[in-house]
Amino acid sequence: MKYLNLFFILINLSGIAQSLEHPHIWTSPSEKETVLNKITTDTDKKWSGKLYNDLHLAIDDLVTLHQSHPASYLAGLPELNKKIDSRNDHSKALYDGVQAGMLYFLDGDKKYAQFAADILSHYTSRISNETGDLWFSKTGRWIECRDLYPKVGMCYDFIQPFFSR
Repeated sequence: MKYLNLFFILINLSGIAQSLEHPHIWTSPSEKETVLNKITTDTDKKWSGKLYNDLHLAIDDLVTLHQSHPASYLAGLPELNKKIDSRNDHSKALYDGVQAGMLYFLDGDKKYAQFAADILSHYTSRISNETGDLWFSKTGRWIECRDLYPKVGMCYDFIQPFFSR
């Protein structure tokens, strides 16, 4: 009887469960038009238009290079078990992925999603082999996860619709 009650509870819970629509961390698909309107109507280019242009300035050259030579960007990233100084390289790479994901959300151009997806794939395959709050290398050096893990989630959040197409 106990298992039968548990079964009915689980069936009822699955009926009310909601699937998340991505992105949902910083914005949502329903807010996209509002964001785009702020960008296009920001006549002074003081904040929203400037931020949008800055995203393109930061990412467009990397994405263009990635389109012609997909492995070149990823090949330049240090391994996770290299020097402690490499954590800044990892942080920047994941932030590049987040920024490309934002541009995919705003512009709908798949080249940004592909760039972000390749960065995400590069790290998630390596992260899955690690455990704990810090990545320890063979030399005893570490890369702090508090900086890197959130960027993985944000990157995925923006490009999840790309994966589901």
